[in-house]
Amino acid sequence: MCLQLSSRPSSRPPMLMHGAGVPRRKTVTMMGNKGAGGPFAPIVVVTRNIVGEKDFNQIRGKAISLHSQGK
Repeated sequence: MCLQLSSRPSSRPPMLMHGAGVPRRKTVTMMGNKGAGGPFAPIVVVTRNIVGEKDFNQIRGKAISLHSQGK
């Protein structure tokens, strides 16, 4: 029996073996709303409803900016 391996790179994602030799694709992590059920979610939802989504996003952006400065 002769196996021939290609030296050409594949454009397809790597395959992982799952169960009884059945290949499955590697999962890709995507950004999304991960904190929908977190401990602060009720506060965030109420605040967003009171101040409006546009103003809420401005406040949120400022808070993230201040937090990332680390001061």
